[in-house]
Amino acid sequence: MIYSSTARLGARIAAVVIVLLAIVDPALTVLRYDAAVIAVVHGPRAADSATAGDVRRVLDNVVRVVDAPFTSADAVVYVGRALVPPVEHSAAPLFVLENAPSVSVRSFPTSHDVFTAGRTPVDALVQGLPPGNAATALLRSAGVATDRVDAQGTADSTALVGLGIVPIEPGVQNLRIEVGARAGEPAIADLSTIARDGRWKALLYEPRPAWGSTFVRRVLEHDARFNVVSRTVTSRGISRDAGVSPARLVQAVALATYDVVVMSAPEALTSAELAGVEQFMRTRGGSVVVLLEQAPSAALDRLAGTSGAWHHRSLASTVPVHVRGTESSTVVSGGDFVWPSVLPPGAEVLAAVTLSAQKSSPARTIPAIWSVPVGGGRLFVSGATDTWKARAVTGTRFAQFWQGLVGQAASSALPALGVTLTPSAVRPGDAVRVRIEDRAVILGGGSAARSPISAQLVTEQGGAATALALRPSPRRGVLEGDFRAPANTGNYIVRVTGSGTTDSAALGVAPANRAPAGDDAALLRRLAASTGGETLSEREIASLPGRLARVMQRKARRAETHPMRSPWWMVPLALLLGFEWWSRRRSGLA
Repeated sequence: MIYSSTARLGARIAAVVIVLLAIVDPALTVLRYDAAVIAVVHGPRAADSATAGDVRRVLDNVVRVVDAPFTSADAVVYVGRALVPPVEHSAAPLFVLENAPSVSVRSFPTSHDVFTAGRTPVDALVQGLPPGNAATALLRSAGVATDRVDAQGTADSTALVGLGIVPIEPGVQNLRIEVGARAGEPAIADLSTIARDGRWKALLYEPRPAWGSTFVRRVLEHDARFNVVSRTVTSRGISRDAGVSPARLVQAVALATYDVVVMSAPEALTSAELAGVEQFMRTRGGSVVVLLEQAPSAALDRLAGTSGAWHHRSLASTVPVHVRGTESSTVVSGGDFVWPSVLPPGAEVLAAVTLSAQKSSPARTIPAIWSVPVGGGRLFVSGATDTWKARAVTGTRFAQFWQGLVGQAASSALPALGVTLTPSAVRPGDAVRVRIEDRAVILGGGSAARSPISAQLVTEQGGAATALALRPSPRRGVLEGDFRAPANTGNYIVRVTGSGTTDSAALGVAPANRAPAGDDAALLRRLAASTGGETLSEREIASLPGRLARVMQRKARRAETHPMRSPWWMVPLALLLGFEWWSRRRSGLA
């Protein structure tokens, strides 16, 4: 009886205490640990997206997974081999999950000058294609197939695919390349560019008549993309001109209106003329193509930076010459070659020819055509002296070969104001970088202070313009800016004005667009190591939570809590009151 009375009293006191505490509502300060936030980002390939889905499923029950933005994430997990710019600028620990390489389009450039007057080469570098394996590359413009070519994997598992496009009308051209291998998903990359009604302006200068330069001049005159002006000096004081050409190459001001100068017999030029050509490259940023017939003079050695020792070899039969960087199907043949013993620093070999062994010399590969930067311009040197002799041989394409090479030189000439977008074909909301180069400032002929430059984003049809913020880059005369692609699909144009001129670049926005996929595995590994992260393979996905836990610290924060506000206190209160009533009833007190 005494026990029942004591139990009833205790239950009643406990119930009263709960009610009083609920009325007072005390506050307590406690330490709470937030769940880690992990950003999962993937590359442009479909395989990257699939693997990223596996990573999310592994991490979902351990941490909070987000896609973007990930500036405040505790760590970033990146799936793929192609670097995405936002990942490059992330300060959080980076964990790179490398998947197996597959066929992909690493670069998909086209000339800044795409003309409606003729065919413009479009070259794609395909990687992940094993040696000897074949793939078919298809170029589409606005969804319509315009060119097709078969590619063959080389020793380094790459293939240069040469395609071309002939725009029907000026305006934005949305291009897509599809590379299908025998196994795996097809590689797809998109690019947007602007077709214009302009032409390259070329000067053909022959200090003396020569067969090689004569036939090169003829094929350029038949290419509607070129506006050719020529001068051939037939005798002292006598010349044959086509168009209004400079009398001599001494004054760079007279050459400034040209994109490319093609000249033969450099040994027949004076030192003053070669100095004028050098000034054209350094102050105009123009390109010069030299067609050699013999070992050049010392003046050209100074211009090209060669050592002065040159070799000459005449073959009993011709061998094919192919230029890397122009259309891959263009081939000429040659049997006489001139080349320097040592290429100058920064030189790029455009065409190499393998010579068979002779009694006096072993088999070797020589640079038949090469280029080297000179100031802001570029010098192209062709040591294949007799390609014109085999121009009618079956299987050769003399005209296309030289049109492509001189077109490559002309397109590399610096415009007065150049603008490029990376990437140029994006999905809505994707990040885009604009890069603007002011030739006058870059080459030292102008001042950034007197050359204000502005950039605007407009639709292809015009309409409201959106100003783009620009910032100076570490390189003088170069401005950069970052922006997000519009949410609405369509064709847009970035219009840049300044320094007394204008330029524009195309931006294609569509949900299905894919940017070229590079292979930046080595750079991603260095970024992971520098941020305290790691590089893993696909087989190590299961170990990712443990690896993340080793580099992340749990974030603790002080929080105020009110424990009596919990509705669960109603449960013990009801039990206590129920027990007190039941005990009184059992004792006959209720």
